[in-house]
Amino acid sequence: DMCNVDTEGDCVDALKKLQYLICRFVEIISDSSSPPVVLFLDDLQWADPASLAVITRLLLAPSSPRFLFVGSCRDDEMSENHPVWNMKETVEQTGVNTRIFELSSIDNNTVNSMISDL
Repeated sequence: DMCNVDTEGDCVDALKKLQYLICRFVEIISDSSSPPVVLFLDDLQWADPASLAVITRLLLAPSSPRFLFVGSCRDDEMSENHPVWNMKETVEQTGVNTRIFELSSIDNNTVNSMISDL
């Protein structure tokens, strides 16, 4: 059980129940007979603590090698102590591999060229 939660005693409040159900869902759809599961979330700079808690829980699940999380954010809109950075640090401390790819903005000429090709 990748979620590692006692559904009788530990899931008293709705948030824990939701986290458990999401974890179970990912665990079921990412079994060894199916293709890996990729979850992509954009604009993580606006993620609420409950959403980051679910992502952290999924990333820390011991039996989730077939689960890949890809998140994007605008780091110029985030302080050094933003919860996303805290989440990244938490999962790295447990041995989860993380990678950061910095992408630059597309300049106006490139955007105009792309649109004119449509």
